[in-house]
Amino acid sequence: MGCTRGRGRQDRAHAGGAGVKAIYVYPLVHDFRDRLGVVLSAPPRPLGAGEGLDSAHWAEQEFGGAPLGDVRLGRRLVMSAERQAEQPGRAFPGAAQGDRAATKGYYRLIDHPDVEAVTMAAILEPHRQNTLRRMQGEAQVLCVADGTDLDYTNLAHCEGLGASTCNQTGAQARSLHLHSTLAINAQGIPLDIVDVRCRTPEEPAPKKPAKSTPIEEKKTFDWIASLQACAAAARQMPETRITCVMDREADFCELFDAQRKDPCVDLLVRAQFSRKTTAGQPLFDQLRSAAAGGSPTLMVQRQSARPKRSKQKARAGRQARRAALTLHYAPVEFAPPENLKGLDPVQLWAVHAVENHPPEGGKPIEWFLLTSRPVSDADSARQCLTDYALR
Repeated sequence: MGCTRGRGRQDRAHAGGAGVKAIYVYPLVHDFRDRLGVVLSAPPRPLGAGEGLDSAHWAEQEFGGAPLGDVRLGRRLVMSAERQAEQPGRAFPGAAQGDRAATKGYYRLIDHPDVEAVTMAAILEPHRQNTLRRMQGEAQVLCVADGTDLDYTNLAHCEGLGASTCNQTGAQARSLHLHSTLAINAQGIPLDIVDVRCRTPEEPAPKKPAKSTPIEEKKTFDWIASLQACAAAARQMPETRITCVMDREADFCELFDAQRKDPCVDLLVRAQFSRKTTAGQPLFDQLRSAAAGGSPTLMVQRQSARPKRSKQKARAGRQARRAALTLHYAPVEFAPPENLKGLDPVQLWAVHAVENHPPEGGKPIEWFLLTSRPVSDADSARQCLTDYALR
């Protein structure tokens, strides 16, 4: 029904220190809305991709009505978003351009003591609902999930940060881990955020073997949580086909089992491991030896060279090119790992794409993709490649 104001019976000073609580009611009769004269409003119409985002009222559309426990905080959120968007590369005091009232109001918002109400999820809730409306206007949606570490090493006095390894160099950074799921349409146009979660990286605990740790306690559960968020969205839009597109870090059996149990969304994951299939061959060898199933081309974007830095490896440059590929595809089946022996074998389709003539001295493109979508011909295999390339 709503939320309390956070005041107890003895709160004569209006301090609101009791904590905001959600209010639920139990209906005594099934037609209680009719008896109370409640008129249900029509569901909101679908939004077009980018609709309203180029207007002067975009912030009100995307953040207005956020459930922060106080309408004044909601208004402050909208005004702060407008200011920050004018100069997104600067900290808020710089974006406010000396407006002390705006700066003070912003810090009051983000430092609000009522942590139960002013959360990242609550701030983004109106935006997430608009994302769902944009998805409803599409026949096919790709939900691209990925994680990244937000490096706050230079903020010496910031509390609540964890330690993470930067860019595969081994250097330690003080950071937060952000895992987000971005919806895009079949043309690659962003429809915005479906799910986002932020956590403090934890030091590895050597006391318990990794295989005995419940999946809910592992950092890889972020991928399953992303899949679950997409499945919840899919139930609200049965006319929209949703595919979750994930990188190699999502190649683990529990994720495929979760999709199998709730198949209202499809999975498209780049394979990391050449598991042994029930046919007796390693996955990569089986696909490489399969008959060719098509010869598509893929546009490879230009990449600038980067010298070695303290927390980054050196990276060679790459010219843009159109790569000619050969496709292979086949149904595959894997037995679950030893710690998941109670599960049935996982049945998927696999697509292999390899570059025929890579540039001299360059590394050829070679992708192994696993999907729950049926891949019965060259066109469906090519579509998997196209969808993953949009990632």
